[in-house]
This record gives sequence, structure tokens and C-alpha cells, in this order.
Amino acid sequence: MSTDADANAGTTAVRDAYRFDEARLAAWLADNIAGYAGPLTVEQFKGGQSNPTYKLFTPSRSYVLRRKPPGVLLKGAHAVEREARVLSALAPTGFSVAKVYGLCTDDSVIGSWFFVMEMVEGRIFWDATFLGMERKERAAYFDAMNETIAALHRIDPDVRLHDLRHSFASIAIADGISLMHMGGLLGHALPDTTARYAHLADDVVADAAARVSGSIARCLGVAA
Repeated sequence: MSTDADANAGTTAVRDAYRFDEARLAAWLADNIAGYAGPLTVEQFKGGQSNPTYKLFTPSRSYVLRRKPPGVLLKGAHAVEREARVLSALAPTGFSVAKVYGLCTDDSVIGSWFFVMEMVEGRIFWDATFLGMERKERAAYFDAMNETIAALHRIDPDVRLHDLRHSFASIAIADGISLMHMGGLLGHALPDTTARYAHLADDVVADAAARVSGSIARCLGVAA
């Protein structure tokens, strides 16, 4: 039986609809990315990214390229330049993000705007309930997730990102636990988080939800 990991993990040959001139990309990388040295091999990440995402292989390192889809797009949609800007603005704050190496706004290179960032290897959990793991292990992962969310939202978006403040406020958190609920930690009453999410996946989500308030409050430095 196919799983989310089977469908989404790893890379595959670039799909026909998303191919581009790899030689032109290699030339752009050589001109714009410090330390780049070919030859270049390109593969596409599996899964359903709204912005096609590719893995770029070279003898010395790998990169990730994210681009706008080819074709006519709605104004403001698929804003890879905004992704690159947010990542670049977060990096000096100490928040852990992939390094952005360059942004290209010239459609003539590969057919649409794109940016290139470092390839960061890691472990991906395709099932957010951590099924199959010991209860104490799940708790540690949920705590780490909450700490990361809290650290992100402690960053003042006015620092280089004042015009994107609404984007920060709209980030969805952990399968439905949103920044609006976190707002309760700052002076508004939180709903009964455990009861709110207990129906989603027996004790797994209930266990996680029960830890959210205390974990985020601890990171924000306020009383739960």
C-alpha cells in the first residue's frame, strides 16, 4: 500500500511539464552563486508543491531550487521572491533557516522566477501524529515543534519585513492550532485546547494539544 512517504519523499526525473534549459541555469549559477562549480544534474522533488522544487547536484554540494510554475499566473500568486526574502530576513535573527544563495527575476533563464537555497538534509515525519512512536518520544517532538513555532513568532516582523506582517499572522500552525489560539497566551482566554483537538486522532493529538499552552508560554516567557 502506498504511503505519503512513498509519494512525496525523495526526487525523480524532472517531469515533462516542468523541464527547462539546464545549460542556461548552469550558466546563471556560475555567474551568481559564489562557490558554484559544475557539472550540474537536476532532479525534481516528488510530491505536490504549488511551486515546483528541484534538487541541484554538483560534485561538491547540492542545492534546492524553487520556481514559479510556468504559464500565466494570478497576480501575487506563487511568490517565490517573497519566500526568498523571508528566509533571508530570518537568517540574521538566529532562527534556523536554509541559506538563500540567489534570486532570479529574469524569466528568460528557465521560464519563470526562481531562487536557490542550500540543501538541508533532515528527517521528515509525513504523519503529524507520530504514530508508531513511543508516547514519551511523541511528547519530545511536539515540544520541539512548539518551541520552534514560539521562537518564530517572537521575531519582530518589522525588522526588514514590515510590509509582510499580515503573512506572519496568517501562518497555520500544527494541523489547526493557529496563532490566534497562541494569542490567548498574551492576554486572551485560550479555548480548551485538549477538548478542541481530542477527536482528531485518539490520544495522540490530545496528548500534543495538552502540551501546547505550557510549551509555547514557556518559550514566550509569559504565564500559561
